[in-house]
Amino acid sequence: MSDSKLLGLGVGAVGLYILYPTICEWFSEMNSLSLLTNRKVEDEIEDYERHTTGLVNAGNFCYINSDIQALASLPATFGYLTKFGYLCPADGAAMAPVSSSLFYFVRELHRPVTKKRTISPEPLITAIEQTYKSRMSRRQHDAHELLHLLLETLQKEFVALTQKSRSNHDLEAVLDFPYEGTLVDEIICGNCHTHTEKASKYLILSVAVPSQSKTTLADLLKENTQPEYINDYACITCRVRNVMASENPRFKELQEQLADATLPLPADLEEQLPKMYSPVFKTQRFDSEPQILCIHLSRSIYTGSFAARNSCKVEFPLELSLPGKKARYRLYAMIRHSGTHQTGHYECSRRKNTGFWRKINWSSLFESTSTSGEVEASEEPQEPGPEESTNTDLPFPHKSKPSTSLSTEPVTAAQQPSSAPREEPARPRKQSSKQWWAISDNEVRETTSRAVQSLQSGAYLLFYQRV
Repeated sequence: MSDSKLLGLGVGAVGLYILYPTICEWFSEMNSLSLLTNRKVEDEIEDYERHTTGLVNAGNFCYINSDIQALASLPATFGYLTKFGYLCPADGAAMAPVSSSLFYFVRELHRPVTKKRTISPEPLITAIEQTYKSRMSRRQHDAHELLHLLLETLQKEFVALTQKSRSNHDLEAVLDFPYEGTLVDEIICGNCHTHTEKASKYLILSVAVPSQSKTTLADLLKENTQPEYINDYACITCRVRNVMASENPRFKELQEQLADATLPLPADLEEQLPKMYSPVFKTQRFDSEPQILCIHLSRSIYTGSFAARNSCKVEFPLELSLPGKKARYRLYAMIRHSGTHQTGHYECSRRKNTGFWRKINWSSLFESTSTSGEVEASEEPQEPGPEESTNTDLPFPHKSKPSTSLSTEPVTAAQQPSSAPREEPARPRKQSSKQWWAISDNEVRETTSRAVQSLQSGAYLLFYQRV
């Protein structure tokens, strides 16, 4: 080996010897920086799971806030409103203000946040007032009554859309109203044994809570389907047969009408038939099941002119099936009432379900990212700044996507344009045991499913979704 090569190796060895500690320090710092970056990302994700958006209570609005939080917690609400928005015409927000407003809250209440954040319920209040052309009272109201009004209004906007779009090819995607179910009353007369059925639709399933110390939701639903004996039912078949067998001359004209099969039945037949009561057995069964099952635990007790609140403990499960049906439902939200029959406070407990909501690519759904009514780390609404908007003409999703692609599944990062950067798969982390939010207006804290299920004496509205 030449002297020059030996000299080069010697200089290199000396240099490495001198710089080795510094090089090691560099690599150590780079490794620490990488660990800190990973920890920062993981901490940020954990922050997302420790915070969510609350709603400002400017005065007696806890019943509104609770309904908004509960409806927004349901993935099926998101799926329905996404389809609804795609199928709406360009003036969708004006045509369906309540649907548009509720979609806004679904987006805002699931926006990832790392600190306390509150928004105002005013957009929904404004939408209701515009729809019914009257001002809502700022006094305390019943969360069940408002929920029924909201669902009825959503249904009216749904019907208006289907009627307007009947000849529109955009309605290729099937759009079902997810909150409507059907009950069937079966009646068997004890005298004539006539069997009749009468179907009725419901948006909220109301069950009466008994005056006892405790019961279960399963027992209440089962009791609703038990045969009921009624001894004073006006069976129309028995009444018609009674008239046809009568020799009373005042029934002669009616007898002729009933005997002639070519004549239509009188419109006032019930009024013309004499009163007559028969014993019957009435049974109620569940027919079509809604995708979203809203259950109202009726706790009102009326004794003469006095009304009181029934505090019976009702045990409710995280999953249930309706009697006689195989479909399973999962609990997503519960509204609790505390206080008396005349006054009190509503709070909402809702499932986090962060695995579902985090996959949604919200930016691909909206042209606008308005934060209407947003108040961060504050308990009172502030005046809107230059970048805030109080416009109630809230956006529906983009219409660039074809309706055939619509589903209740979230728009995920994998469905973004190819130019969008792909995120590295997150490391598996230990999941928190607190997978629910306990929300009292703008106050939000984490809680457990067990803690939610322990609120049995105050449970008032339950929100289940079919799985």
